[in-house]
Amino acid sequence: MGGIQMGPGMAAVAIAFLSLAAKLYMSFGVRVKQSGNGYEPLEALQDNASKAQLNVAEYEGIFTAIFLFLYIKKADGLLVTIVSIGAPLTQALYFWGRVATGDPYPFSAIGALPRFVCMGMMIYILWNEIGDKSLGPGLAALKLLILSLAAKLFMSFGIRVAKVEGEKKENASSAQLNVAEYEGIFTAIFLFLYLKKADGLLVMIVSIGVPLTQALYFWGRVATGSPMPFSPIGQCLLRPLVHFHVMCAWVSWSTSSTTRSATCLWGLVWPRWRWFS
Repeated sequence: MGGIQMGPGMAAVAIAFLSLAAKLYMSFGVRVKQSGNGYEPLEALQDNASKAQLNVAEYEGIFTAIFLFLYIKKADGLLVTIVSIGAPLTQALYFWGRVATGDPYPFSAIGALPRFVCMGMMIYILWNEIGDKSLGPGLAALKLLILSLAAKLFMSFGIRVAKVEGEKKENASSAQLNVAEYEGIFTAIFLFLYLKKADGLLVMIVSIGVPLTQALYFWGRVATGSPMPFSPIGQCLLRPLVHFHVMCAWVSWSTSSTTRSATCLWGLVWPRWRWFS
């Protein structure tokens, strides 16, 4: 990635490194320990560290996709530099701060709030980098980032700060975690399709359908305060997204006879077995 400087390329590397480090720590530093009887769980440390790792994992896919896109686009400027430093730094602060203290506070707030600011900056940067604002993959990626930030802000301020408890909190949390699973891979696919200048009916279908389904699933469940009816409605719409992924991959494959992107492969193999179990 050229010289060693803190731009989008190095930011993507930093996010990947932090992700690996957190996963290794969870596997070898928390879940097991050597004892006379072999390996046993460390229950006291696991809960806080596990929640911290799951939290940072929500951001890793979407951050990596955006940073690689900005690197390919050769994006620069003050805001790009700020998010390239800020996003990996806040990820590190959030996880390792919570691990070091063994408690969510104060690093949950110290890490989370600047991440929201970074995501807001990314929305602005992405808007400027995407020249074609028509309904297509570029705008779809932007919509996914906006929806992701909106859901995270709602969970932080509309649920946790407001101290909402019980079924409403559980429902909103489950809905947000569900849509977060899709954000990284969807964003990567759409940015790839945008860079390849892919168009046509299939691209239009997924560019409209995917953000719409994400919004419907999360905000529908939030509005009703219950998984019903938007959980089954969303799942019925999310299952066809498996086929949308395949169509995205097919379009990606057909746009170049020499380029065989990893995004393509993900689009084909990503469907989850548990949908059909």
